[in-house]
Amino acid sequence: MIDTAGVETPPQIELPNSLFDPSGHKGILKFFNSYNFTASENVQDDEDVAVDPEMLGKVFENMLASEERGQNGTFYTPRGIVQFMCVESLSHYLADQTGMDLEVVKKLTEYDSELPDQDINQLLTKEQAKQLKKALDSVKICDPAVGSGAFPMGMMQVILSVKQAIAWRQGMTVERGSLTISQWKRDIIANNLYGVDIKPEAVEIAKLRMWLSLVVDIPEIDDVEPLPNLDYKLMCGDSLISTIQSEQLIPDPTKDQQTMLNVTPIQSAIQPLIDLQHQYFEAHAEERKILIGKILEAEKNVFRVAIADRRSFGLGKQRELENKIKLMKGKVSKAQEKERQQITDKLAELSKFAAEVENGMRSLNFFQWHLHFNEVFQQRGGFDIVIGNPPYVGQKGNKEIFEEIRQGSLGRFYRRGMDLLYFFFHLALDISKNHGYISYITTNYFLTADGAELMRKDLASRSAIIKLINFNELKIFDSAKGQHNIITIIQKNNEKDQNKFTKAKVIEALPKGNVDSKILADVFTEKKSKCSSYNVVSQDDLYEGEKFYIRLTSKLNLETNSSPNDILNLIKEKSNYLLGSLCNINPGVQSGADKVSQKHIEQGLINLKFKGCGIYTLSQKELENLQLLDTEIDIIKPFFKNSDIDKYFTNQNREKFLIYVTRDINIDNYPNIEKHFNFFKQIIQSRNANRGEMQAALKLGKWWVLRVATKSIDKFSGEKIVCPNRSYTNTFGYNEIEWFAASDVFFITAKPTEKVNLKFILALLNSRLYYCWLFYKGKRKGNALELIYAPLSEIPIYIPESISQQTIIKLVDKIFISKQSNPNADTSQLEAEIDKLIYELYDLTEEEIAIVENAV
Repeated sequence: MIDTAGVETPPQIELPNSLFDPSGHKGILKFFNSYNFTASENVQDDEDVAVDPEMLGKVFENMLASEERGQNGTFYTPRGIVQFMCVESLSHYLADQTGMDLEVVKKLTEYDSELPDQDINQLLTKEQAKQLKKALDSVKICDPAVGSGAFPMGMMQVILSVKQAIAWRQGMTVERGSLTISQWKRDIIANNLYGVDIKPEAVEIAKLRMWLSLVVDIPEIDDVEPLPNLDYKLMCGDSLISTIQSEQLIPDPTKDQQTMLNVTPIQSAIQPLIDLQHQYFEAHAEERKILIGKILEAEKNVFRVAIADRRSFGLGKQRELENKIKLMKGKVSKAQEKERQQITDKLAELSKFAAEVENGMRSLNFFQWHLHFNEVFQQRGGFDIVIGNPPYVGQKGNKEIFEEIRQGSLGRFYRRGMDLLYFFFHLALDISKNHGYISYITTNYFLTADGAELMRKDLASRSAIIKLINFNELKIFDSAKGQHNIITIIQKNNEKDQNKFTKAKVIEALPKGNVDSKILADVFTEKKSKCSSYNVVSQDDLYEGEKFYIRLTSKLNLETNSSPNDILNLIKEKSNYLLGSLCNINPGVQSGADKVSQKHIEQGLINLKFKGCGIYTLSQKELENLQLLDTEIDIIKPFFKNSDIDKYFTNQNREKFLIYVTRDINIDNYPNIEKHFNFFKQIIQSRNANRGEMQAALKLGKWWVLRVATKSIDKFSGEKIVCPNRSYTNTFGYNEIEWFAASDVFFITAKPTEKVNLKFILALLNSRLYYCWLFYKGKRKGNALELIYAPLSEIPIYIPESISQQTIIKLVDKIFISKQSNPNADTSQLEAEIDKLIYELYDLTEEEIAIVENAV
């Protein structure tokens, strides 16, 4: 027997009887009997006591090593997220198809025949019920990175709820666990659901979940029918590559006018394949063997015709070129010679490909959207809904994957710095029908990342954004570290009739159960304490999911989310300095092992290969325990964190202390400090010291030396501006005391050769105008600004005459006075006055000011 890839499979697989011995210690039945299983994915009450098929997705994720999981971007989507996305996308589709109110449709998706007091008559007329049934029967839904099938299964459950509501309105009661439900599921799988994944094991798990979902609702064993064959509903292949030898052999019928108006030879060859695939869905075992052979032969015939078509096109180009050369009396230009060679090479590749297919040397196990799912494009013009959780894979270290995509049809969107998920957005727009819906959960970096520029432009030109749900710091995936996720719901809209969707809802998520009631109360009453980023419009905007709340916070217009370039250029033209030419900009002290304590060492909790930089920070109590001499106190410095920095103000209450030892110190003069260091000597010596002052110190045997970016201590004392290396807004603090911090804080000090007032610079850097510059021209990760040497040193600065600076400096001093007496003092009015003066300084018009304010 041969499989769908044309590969011979063994006639039988032998398993030892002991494997199925329920009394055996190593038997599989004994293992299974230790769990309480349910085959139903929609039984909420059993979630805590039974293992349902959702477990299969989690098993699949955990089958992969954590490194491979990160490489492939494979993360199982929690049920609550899946449910929400399925309800949102299907509800929008049904509302469009029937003209019904969106909120009414959403209520129907939550229908449960077992719950009392559900008056469907108030929500649904008989005519609307007919329209809904028609829309459900014809909807085409695809997950192009289907994984273990979470989204198709989620969509099935939502469709079933609406079908039950329709049946109730038509005078029937259809309960879960009935033969009717099982048949509905069979119809949904056969007509509505499609999926593709590059991992064969994922596809097999998704098929198993679909099969289990059918079996669970069959009440009697005698009613069990042979399970359908899902090989051509859930397919293994690369969703992003639909070219062969860089050729689009199977044309897109929605883009090719000739294909749409006429039955082409390729279309004639595809139709028998589609018919065979339909037969295969319900085929029994013996018939299936025969059909597989016929399907593989039909696929070969499609490629024969497609290759012949491309060869005919190439030969025509070749004749056309040779005729041009003849007219020039045989004189061949370099461009013509290059074209001649390209045509020759392409014809040779096609001939080789054809021979390999005929001889069985090439397996037809690649996936072609317009071949394998051809009926969708012929009947609907594309999918009504594209939904899923595409892989998050960066370009770094995955050059080959991206290069292969670059050679294909999606290569038109390629640029450096991309993530694989960007291509899935482009793909969704390609394969969805006009006015179809796309719903993805991804990382949120595409909103601002430079590598996503073409993606944002594509979304703006071919879609209307319906809703963005930004989870920010809320962790959605248990296996993913440091991810900031977002749900994006868009509608493909080639006509750009976007009046209804000019501004999309941007929603932020709040963890459920992980936030105490006080913070939730603050959120709902719009208090700023502890939750300044959570401004709630009203409690009515709350959606309660399985693990999260979401709520409306702001609006975003994608087309105006590009940088206000004219104003940014004006800043650059008006400025007469760069910040790096006026100021020294340096990171603080590197002290990577500051969380290691003597207690940890005593308990044996320290890995001696630790690449930190020594034990340098101490609490007041730890400092007192060292019993330092007066001379040793001189090298004890106040130590602060990046969280001690606020706009204009820095915390000056010392809680931690730093033992500041540099290369010019003789450690013999500091006996108590040397004793303290000796306890950690093995760890300190194992630190990474590949460059700079620390490397030089180690060569001299001075293993205790800190790594400091500059030899001078000046940046830590006296007048300075400090900023955290990552912040969600421009956060620049100021102080004139001795103030040390780690390397995640940058210190800005005036160069001795330049006459510059740091308070004026501080006002510029904290202004709304300069937030705009840092956001669009600087570096950032997601919405967080990356405040490091570059771009800080590249910030353009306009220094006017001293007299023009004084008004701004006086306002800065007022802010200092307010913050010194009360660090939480509201200085927004003073900051607004500074913003206004800076707008005047740069001669911004009211219209330009409005652009800056809206951008911020």
